[in-house]
Amino acid sequence: IPQVLLNMNAFELGALSVNPDATTTVVFSGNWCDPATLAEAANSLIDQGIDVLTQHQDCPKPILEVADRRGIWSVGYHADASSVSGDRWITGGSWVWGPLMTKLVIESMDGTYVPELLRVGVADGAVTLSTFGPEVPEDVIAAAEQAVADITSGEIYPFEGPITSQDGTVVIAEGERPDTPTLETTNYLVEGVIGTIPQ
Repeated sequence: IPQVLLNMNAFELGALSVNPDATTTVVFSGNWCDPATLAEAANSLIDQGIDVLTQHQDCPKPILEVADRRGIWSVGYHADASSVSGDRWITGGSWVWGPLMTKLVIESMDGTYVPELLRVGVADGAVTLSTFGPEVPEDVIAAAEQAVADITSGEIYPFEGPITSQDGTVVIAEGERPDTPTLETTNYLVEGVIGTIPQ
């Protein structure tokens, strides 16, 4: 689905912003939570020589445990998993649902709720960085926090073109900043991502 592909693409684009030679190898598990499959995929990726693990899963603990056991850096998704990660935990994106849910409940209770399509992110305070791991250098923390500030202000737009897909096709032209509905039609992996979208 586009959301999964966007996360993979964003991870690669972020990695490229600090290392122009970075690649992202993807494994599609075909489900949201299968601990044995996730652990197997994590071990396989480490055996192939990757140095950072992340995931778009509802149960990241098996992946984080493998990363810790094998001394690999890890990045989280959905919630702050620093409490179940080892020393090589970097950080991750965490959803902050409280204020939005409170607003919606209050609107529902006082009769002012109007159905709408909500798309929120860093600039809205609905996504934040998780706790940084104990081995993350201060300059990396500062750079990550600056990137969040620049995304919030609009100085950085993670999907600003030019962006090409794996086959070299320009999917976002130079200078373009596609809106959320456009991004939610994503059906490609960007150049630098290794793997194939299941059909």
